[in-house]
Amino acid sequence: MERTQSTQYKSKSLWVTLVYFVLSFYYFGVIMMTYFVNYPALSNIHEHTKAVMDIFNNRMMIGCYIPSILLVGAAIGMYLFSPTIFPRRIILVSVILIIISVVTTIFFIVPIQLAFSATGLTEAVQHKLLPISLALQIMPAALNVLIVLFLLNMYVRDVKLIGKWLFIIVFALNFYTVGTNYVEAIVNYSYWGSIGSNDWLAFRFSGGKFFQTFLIPAFLPFLLIVPLFWLRPKAIPKSFILVFWLAQLWIFITTSVYFVPKIQLPLNHAFSINLIEDLNRYDFILRGTAGLVLNFITGWMLLKIGLQNLKVKE
Repeated sequence: MERTQSTQYKSKSLWVTLVYFVLSFYYFGVIMMTYFVNYPALSNIHEHTKAVMDIFNNRMMIGCYIPSILLVGAAIGMYLFSPTIFPRRIILVSVILIIISVVTTIFFIVPIQLAFSATGLTEAVQHKLLPISLALQIMPAALNVLIVLFLLNMYVRDVKLIGKWLFIIVFALNFYTVGTNYVEAIVNYSYWGSIGSNDWLAFRFSGGKFFQTFLIPAFLPFLLIVPLFWLRPKAIPKSFILVFWLAQLWIFITTSVYFVPKIQLPLNHAFSINLIEDLNRYDFILRGTAGLVLNFITGWMLLKIGLQNLKVKE
C-alpha cells in the first residue's frame, strides 16, 4: 500500500499510533493483574462463589475483553497507517502477537472464567487455566510490549538518551497502571462486598504478587517525572510535567492519608461491608479523577511529540 504524505494521512497515523501504544500497555496491565493477583485471590473464594464470579466476569467484559478486540483493530490500523519511520515487518510481528494473545483471551480464557460461577477457581481449573494464560496470553503480550517500547524509541526523536527513556518508561507505566487499576478499582472493589467474612482473610492474604504487579509500577512515575522536568523532550511544555506530578502527588497523599490507614489496613483484620462501601464510594472521587488527568496529560505529551515530528520530513 502506497503511503501518502498528506496532512490528513499524517494526522490519522498520529492518532492510530497513540491508540495502539495506549491499548498495548493497558491490555498488558489488565492480564498481568488478573494472572498474578486475581487468580491467586479468587482461588480462596468458596462460600459466595456465584455472586463474586458473576461480578468479576461482568466487569472484565467491559474492561478487558472489549478493549482487547479494539487492540487488534488498532494494531491492524498501525500496520496500514503508521508513520513511515516504523518498520512494517516489526509492526506485522506485533499484529500477529496481539492476535495470538487476544484470540486466547476471547476463545480460551473467557469460557474458563465464565465457568467460575458454577465451579469456582478450583485446583483442577487452575491447572487448565494458568498454563494457557501464561504461554498464549501473557507471553505474546509481553513480547508485543517489547516491540512497542522499540517503536516508542523510534517515535521519541531529538531527545538525549536518558530523557527519552524517562519519558518512555513514564508513558508505559502510566497506561500499564490504567489496566491494573481498572482490575483493582472497578473489578475487584465491586465484588469485595460479596465475599463474606468466612473467606475474607484467606482472600485478603492470598499470596498474589500485588506489590510487584500493581504498586511499584503505579508509583514509580511519581519519582521518574521529577528528572523529566529538566530532561523532557522539547515538544513537551514544563506545565505538562508539573500537572502530571501534582496529579500523582494527590493520588499518593489521598492513598497514604485516607485509603490505606482508614480502609485498607482495617480490612486486613476483618471483613467490613461499611468500609468496602466507603472504598467504592470515594475511590473515583478522590483518586479516579486525578487518574483521568494523568491519562489525558500523558496522551497529550505523546501527541505533542508527534506533532513536533510532523514538522520533520519523514
